[in-house]
Amino acid sequence: ELSDGTVGWSRSDYIITEATSGAIIAATPVYERPDILTKSTRKKYDNIDIVAVIDEKDDWYNVIGRNNLNTGWIMKEHVSVNKEDVGMAILARKELFDSKGNIKNDKLNDFINNAPYPGSKIVAILRDRLIKSVEMNASSNPVEMQDYVEDVPE
Repeated sequence: ELSDGTVGWSRSDYIITEATSGAIIAATPVYERPDILTKSTRKKYDNIDIVAVIDEKDDWYNVIGRNNLNTGWIMKEHVSVNKEDVGMAILARKELFDSKGNIKNDKLNDFINNAPYPGSKIVAILRDRLIKSVEMNASSNPVEMQDYVEDVPE
C-alpha cells in the first residue's frame, strides 16, 4: 500500500521491507563494510540514484540499489533520506532520464522551474548541472564581438 492509500501488487524482487528510501546527493563508491579500506572498485552510485537504506552504523548506511545491484555501505553524507529529496529524485528519474540513464538536458530548465520542492537538494544538483551545461555551450559556441564605431559630432 502506498502513502496515498493506493493498493497494488508487485514482484517481491522489488520490495524491500523494513527499509527507508534514500536519494544519492553526491556520487559515491560502495564499500563492502562500513570502513573506508573496503572500497569496491566496480560499485558506485551517481547523483539522483535511488537506494533503500536497510541498516546504519555510525556514519554509514547499508543500502540496496535498483534491481538489488550495488548492495553495500556508503557514507551517510552522500545520501538524503528526506522525503522531499527522495520524492524529487523519483520525479527526476521519471521525467529527466532517458532509458540509458542520461539526463535530457533540454528538459532541465522546465523541470527546475516547476519543481514542487524547489528547496530540495536534488533541485540544487540539477540547477548546478544546468548552469554547467549553459557554460559549456557558451564556451563551445562563443559569440563574436563586433566593433562598433559611434558617430561623434564635430
